[in-house]
This record gives sequence, structure tokens and C-alpha cells, in this order.
Amino acid sequence: MPGMYAQIGDIVLSNTYGFSGFQSDQGIALVEHALIDAKPRLQSTGDNLIKLKFQIKLHRKFVDPVAEASRFKNNMVNKNVLPITLGTGEFLGYFVISNISETVDQTLDDGTIFESILDIACSEYVGELNTINNGKAISSNDPARFNSIATNQPVSGQLVSNHVDTTAMAAQMDKDIQDANTNPATRAQKVKSALLHAQQIQKKLASTAIIVSNVFRLVSEAQNLKKKAERSANDLKLLQSALQVNDMSSAMQANRDFQANLNNVGGATAPFTKSYTLRQAV
Repeated sequence: MPGMYAQIGDIVLSNTYGFSGFQSDQGIALVEHALIDAKPRLQSTGDNLIKLKFQIKLHRKFVDPVAEASRFKNNMVNKNVLPITLGTGEFLGYFVISNISETVDQTLDDGTIFESILDIACSEYVGELNTINNGKAISSNDPARFNSIATNQPVSGQLVSNHVDTTAMAAQMDKDIQDANTNPATRAQKVKSALLHAQQIQKKLASTAIIVSNVFRLVSEAQNLKKKAERSANDLKLLQSALQVNDMSSAMQANRDFQANLNNVGGATAPFTKSYTLRQAV
């Protein structure tokens, strides 16, 4: 069962979408009252409308990018009021899609969109509604079964995704080269297309190299963490032995060593709670 990251109306943003960004903008409205020989006085006139932004990647391997983009665009054009719920179960309220920005990353030879990115901006709707949402997703595919939250794609998924993309683009590049060789009339167009795919493949391969470099760096960090954890465990054994024979002098020293090494363990776990971004050497 794919994870649900969020739901906009009846559209469930699950793993078939490359959910890559979410932003919530909230604030209050303030006015300034001018005072003589003094700074203006602020007064709140209420809350601003909540603004949400979603960024999703549509990949032809999983969905039809054109059809999926049309679902969002139809809601925007028709000014539909949509309930929005996060994958955690938090109901954010009712919103109207105010803007959609589409970036086409890859196309097939015939112009068919292979991969695109949608930036979807939503504005909070305030007014009377005939429907009531209690914070539950309402899609027909029973999204209540979803219980995961948005997370970064695991390393294995990133590598597989890069390989799938690279293979598809390599096949298209091969076709462009073959067509350029056999059909002089379209040679210039096909050569241009092949060069474009070559550039895209180069980016994917560079991305794969960075991901693998990050993995090897984490392996090194894991060895460091293992050694620190082992030292802490040994200090704890010494502490236990000293306490069992009431040797307080040895126990105090073992406790100091244990506490120091335990702090080192905490520091060594930091690399596993953040994403490494290595500088790419070109």
C-alpha cells in the first residue's frame, strides 16, 4: 500500500507522485496608526489567509503527467473549494488552488511529456460550505488506510529511479542517433535531440555518483559510531563491576568515562539524522 503524503480534494498525493515539497505560510494582518512625535502604533485587524504550496513530480513510469496535471488545473479553473489533509491525518482546512506552475523536465521524441514538475499554490477559503470534513481523507480509494507521512525517498529508490530514467533516455538517444544516420532530412533535429538526452543522462549519472559517495561516507561514519558505542559499553561494564564490589573510587572514574563516551556516541549519530550534500566535482 503506497504512503499518502497529503490529499487535495479527491486527489491523493501518494508514492505514485514524486512529492518533493510542502510550504505553509501563515500570519496576521497589521495596520499602523500614526502618532505625533512617536512611532506608529500597531493594531491587528485579523489573521491573514493561509497559503500552501505543494511541489510534486509526475513521472510517466507511474502516472500520465498530462492527465494528472489536468486534474489540478480543472480544479483551479472551476475555482473548486477543496479540503486538504496531510498524511499525518491533520486537516488543514478548505482551500482554492490559486496558481499552478508546470516545468517539463523530459519529453519523448514525439513531444509526449515524460517527466514534469508541478508547483501548486493554494489559498485558504473562508465562507459557508455545504460539506463537512472532520479531518479525514475523502478519496474514493479509501485513503483512511494510509498512515505514513512524507519522507525523503530512500537511497535504493533514488538509485533505481535514476537508473530507470537513464535507461529510458539512453534508449531515446539511441533512436535519435539511428534516425539521424538514416534520414539526412531530419538529421539536424535528431542530432539536437540526441545531444539534449545526452545532457540529461549526464546529470542523472552525476546524481548517482553523488548518492553513492554519500553512502560510502555514511559507511565510514557508521564504523566510527560502532567504535564509540563499543567503548561506552565497555565503560558501562567496568562501572557495573565496580558498583557490585562497592569500589566507589573505580565506579566514579568508570562513570566519568562512560558519560564522556556516551556523549561522543550522541555526536556520532548526527550524520544519520541529516542529508549529506557533497560538492560535485566536474
